[in-house]
Amino acid sequence: MGIKIIIAAFFLCALGAVAGESIAPSVVTQDFRCWHNIPYGPRGNLPDEGAGFKGRIGNWKVPGTKWRMATHKTGQFLDIYAPTNGARASSTVVLFLHGGSWSQPFDKDAIPAALVDELLARGAVVASAGYIMQTDNTINVPEDGVTKAREGATFDAMLRDIDAAASKLKKVLPLVGVDEARLVMAGESAGAHLALLYSYDQGAPERLGLGLKHEFPVSKVVSIVGPTDLVAIDGAKGRPTESYAHTDLKYRFRILFKRLVGLPDDGSDAELEVRAKRWSPVGIVSEKSVPTVLAYGQIMPFVKTDGVVPLDQMTILQEALGKAGVPCEAKSFMGSNHIHVAGDGAEWIAEKALAE
Repeated sequence: MGIKIIIAAFFLCALGAVAGESIAPSVVTQDFRCWHNIPYGPRGNLPDEGAGFKGRIGNWKVPGTKWRMATHKTGQFLDIYAPTNGARASSTVVLFLHGGSWSQPFDKDAIPAALVDELLARGAVVASAGYIMQTDNTINVPEDGVTKAREGATFDAMLRDIDAAASKLKKVLPLVGVDEARLVMAGESAGAHLALLYSYDQGAPERLGLGLKHEFPVSKVVSIVGPTDLVAIDGAKGRPTESYAHTDLKYRFRILFKRLVGLPDDGSDAELEVRAKRWSPVGIVSEKSVPTVLAYGQIMPFVKTDGVVPLDQMTILQEALGKAGVPCEAKSFMGSNHIHVAGDGAEWIAEKALAE
């Protein structure tokens, strides 16, 4: 079943309908139905923000994945996918958060299609959410060195977007034929980091102190190549990862992390490390954390990284969950680099994500 993400000029306006009503999907194919661009917040109808993508990364041709290389929108939109043969009245819903270094111009259309195929084939409903990002693309600073950080595009703001998206998703599901649902939060790369933070905040809200509502409780979280300990990742300390060994990129990563944790660009590296620790999923694990699925890559034997995220980001979290007594299933995929794990591991990830 080859899923194709189709962008339709369709605006949903009757989302406050009474129970028992429904809304028509904007896209219907042989394999799936899609309700596209459901706004979930006040930025849903605003124009583009930020300078947008500078075009320094080519259009990657990744089997099973659609990357939408375009100026990032304001982000407060949802897409919902359900099997064409109809979602059950009671179903598992997977809310997927896209990756992109918290700053790239990807949005909810950058979705691992092979994984969505597997989830739909098993009768699940899949939602893909956009969220606020550092769209000036700090890693790819323009030639003149001038960047304009999007105001408020911090981890804090991203989690508040995700909370609002989950609340909206719960309210809309009855209109697409799902009366009762179990929520699985999932994400890839930066989106996986946010999915972990959001899910673990549910069990230990005092750790981050954001006051998130969690109106649609998470039952399980899936991290696909997500950073779990920002202090252990070289970029958070200003040292380059294997993929970003150039001195200039080292500087840009440091600036990116400072903006994400709410520091000014000239903030101290010591304070950066303190804040990076706060925003690390491993630091908010508790005995009330939800069951977790971890899927990571290793590009070759004896090279314990997917080229971007070190494999120990998986084992660090796995050990913390084990100590807290939280169920965790983890798997590394040999030969898979950072952008291939979601496709290479689609069958295993979908099976574990939907298991009761």
